[in-house]
Formats: sequence, structure tokens, C-alpha cells
Amino acid sequence: MPSVSVAQRRVAGMAKRVKEGTLRLADIPVGARDDVKSMMSMSASTLDEFASTKETNLPKHAKKKKKRA
Repeated sequence: MPSVSVAQRRVAGMAKRVKEGTLRLADIPVGARDDVKSMMSMSASTLDEFASTKETNLPKHAKKKKKRA
């Protein structure tokens, strides 16, 4: 499953590096830590798949889903 936005791809890349041990969680910007922590439960191969998505034609951020009433 590829990333749906540039932001998701970058967070997946950070989570992959934390999981590998090449990046510390403390070095990640505070605003992205919760997102990285939530992606840490994914397998390494899934994180690799998200992180390796090309940024071409991806929006900066994914559109939010509308809540049903």
C-alpha cells in the first residue's frame, strides 16, 4: 500500500529509521512524534513500502474524510 501524501511518506521514513536505530525519537520534531509512534507498530516491510513511494504527483497532505452525521 503506497503513501497517499508527502507528509505520510516522510513520517513513515522517520518511523523506519527509528525502528532501525539510525534515528532517535528525541531527534524528531515534537509535532511528528505522535504520528511516528503510531506508525512504529507497522512491520519493517510495510514501513519500507510507505517510505519508498515516489513524491511525484502526491499532495502535500491527504484530504480529510468527512464525518457522517
